[in-house]
Amino acid sequence: MLKPDSPFKNIPSNTHPRQAFFLDGLRHAFEIAALAFSRLATGLSTLLEAQSKSTLPQSFAPYYLDAWAFVDSVDRLRVLWELQPGAEGIPEPFNSTSLDSDLQAIRKIRNVSDHLAQKADQIVSLNASALGELSWVTVYSLEPPIMKSAFIRPGFLPASVKFQLNIPKEQLDVYGAAANILLKAGTHTADLSFAYSRLVRLAHFAESSLASMFARSTRAKPHGTDMFASCDLEFPVR
Repeated sequence: MLKPDSPFKNIPSNTHPRQAFFLDGLRHAFEIAALAFSRLATGLSTLLEAQSKSTLPQSFAPYYLDAWAFVDSVDRLRVLWELQPGAEGIPEPFNSTSLDSDLQAIRKIRNVSDHLAQKADQIVSLNASALGELSWVTVYSLEPPIMKSAFIRPGFLPASVKFQLNIPKEQLDVYGAAANILLKAGTHTADLSFAYSRLVRLAHFAESSLASMFARSTRAKPHGTDMFASCDLEFPVR
């Protein structure tokens, strides 16, 4: 999602600390969202292969780990984008109003997750899953169209389970072989594939804007980014 030489990783040393803080926060949110969605999309497509070989995993937790990590990162990015310095000057369709509108479903399902215990009665009345329901379309071919619809409903299964199959839309956001990845929580459903494509466009805009801004500013060496360190521990002989 972000370029290897992204401006987010080359912040000039004379950048105001508050602005640098927001840029770091946005960068981390972009990176975590990209990693989580990549693993999710790849894993869901592989899951269909496992089904055909009768080698399904014992737990679906890895898929939900990535799905909810993506949701959390996207919503965190949405808030950082809105409150960052200079946000009022960002044009459409990249301003916070447009972003809030496009990502409101993400906000709603995250709200369900954040208040799961408080919403327990509502979720139980819907015969819904505590972890949410994932569905997606695996695309084997666009022309001619060869696809398969699949869903995961984790946890306790009531006597009857009603579920709307994931039907491909006219405009598919395809990542690898996975498309139209939906996560349902309570009464809300978010299109994770659409949210990812929205973030990709936002990342490109942000990098282009930062590159122009840094080029116009006083030339200063970039701040160092990402430190990792280790040391040997010595203990007195007893």
